[in-house]
Amino acid sequence: YDLRMMLEAFAAQRAASRIGEARLNELTDLCGRMEALLGADTDVDKLAELNAEFHGIVREATRSTRLVAMLNAVVQLPLVMTTFHRYSPADLRRSAGHHRELVDALRARNETWAGSVMHSHVAAAKSVLLREEPSDRGSEE
Repeated sequence: YDLRMMLEAFAAQRAASRIGEARLNELTDLCGRMEALLGADTDVDKLAELNAEFHGIVREATRSTRLVAMLNAVVQLPLVMTTFHRYSPADLRRSAGHHRELVDALRARNETWAGSVMHSHVAAAKSVLLREEPSDRGSEE
């Protein structure tokens, strides 16, 4: 996750100066579709699929095949899926907020802002992954 954090943040920075309006509109649409899934019966698998599409657009916008290849080597889909299944409703809302803010940063063409949001987004995912399962707490008493 640490390597992913650095590479994804760099990708977001790079995308900020390269992404086109049509792709920004796709990201905005994906944000709405992901937010529509949030609720009591969240379809986590569909959410993860849309999330992968969102991140793929950001990566593609870097216009760097080498960077995309490096990210594809670092981001392990099974680990991402495991993390998504551990998200609480608050974690899912935070993730959705990060996506919206990232789109705002990309629209503003602000590389620093975009990189910072992506760094925070991946750091939050890492925190969820490393968090103890509620059922595991106190089991070593």
